[in-house]
Amino acid sequence: MKNKYLSYGIINFLVLVAYIYSTYFYFLIIWIIGIVFPFILITLLKLELRYIQMDIQGPKQGKVGQSLSFTTEVKSRYRLLVSGRIDYVFVYKNMTLKNELKRNIFIPLGIKTARKNQEYTATYCGNVMISYEKVYLYDVFGFCRVPISQTQKHHLVVYPGKVNIELLYNELSKPYENGVLQYQYKKGPDMSEIYDLKTYYPGDDIRHVHWKLSAKTGQVLLKEGSHNSSFETVLLVDIGLKDQMSEIDKHVLSKSLAFAMSMSEKLLLKNIGHYVALYDQGSFYWLEMNSLQDYYQGMENWISKGITSQGGDALHLFASEHLDLYFTKMIYVTAGDFNEELSRLNDFLSISAITIKNDIQNVQTIKHFQNQLYELPLDSIDQNMYHFEI
Repeated sequence: MKNKYLSYGIINFLVLVAYIYSTYFYFLIIWIIGIVFPFILITLLKLELRYIQMDIQGPKQGKVGQSLSFTTEVKSRYRLLVSGRIDYVFVYKNMTLKNELKRNIFIPLGIKTARKNQEYTATYCGNVMISYEKVYLYDVFGFCRVPISQTQKHHLVVYPGKVNIELLYNELSKPYENGVLQYQYKKGPDMSEIYDLKTYYPGDDIRHVHWKLSAKTGQVLLKEGSHNSSFETVLLVDIGLKDQMSEIDKHVLSKSLAFAMSMSEKLLLKNIGHYVALYDQGSFYWLEMNSLQDYYQGMENWISKGITSQGGDALHLFASEHLDLYFTKMIYVTAGDFNEELSRLNDFLSISAITIKNDIQNVQTIKHFQNQLYELPLDSIDQNMYHFEI
């Protein structure tokens, strides 16, 4: 481009010198035409730009690892005379993981229409926005350009792949292995009050048995009272872009969210209803999982709210609001290091805590009373089958 401008300047200078030394009127006319030529091109480009429209076309949803195809289509109501190409920056922005990809693209224009395909393999899950930046219309010589105001955006959801998880019933839950929806005595979503305990009497609903506390005390205890929420099981998703001051690898974040969603699906396949707790700007966004239909309907909301800015915020809020008193089983999914606040939760709450890390090679497990802590290596997350007791 600079060479074109340099050549243009040299030619105009030589024509001017030729006119001065020869005094031929023709050189003066050529020089004037050369001076006004860029202004004529810009004027014509602006006129043609009024009838040019750019559209983004592409899928509304995809899956991690899938090749996504986006098409830019340029249409003009009238024949293009001076417009030669459109240059722009293609922006693929993952709004969930705050990840951005930019590529410089140009489209040679035809008489009235032109198309350009852009392929991208989805590396991470999340809500994605496709847009264009620095869009310019160039003339056929590539000499002049005018900016194009392009505000159109294309949104899509990239869903995570499945993690191979197998859930195994432990001794306390085996009586319900072939039963109805487990851990549910639901009357409504109110989570404002705490359960009381009472001794079991023949005829009481055994679905209300506090299995963990019954095992510790040696007598069968039931939960009752005015608390009418719910499920005994909560899946707490505490995946943050940062762990303290360190940024978490995007692959770790994506796989952690994939693991959490796979875990929820497996719970439902085992007839275990549960809540999914997602941190949402200082409060919880609750997903009530009664069936696989609830799961599939809530996937898009889950993806949009499943990643927070700081890991540990969800666990801190869970503990500060004493929500550990409302459940007997918590499955905690995070990324990076475990938060020490886990050890401060109610002793009656059985915890299975899972994190995915990219700095370990083998699965690390820690057992503390009824609580299980698992550290899973990122590199083998897609190759292994993971077994968990419920």
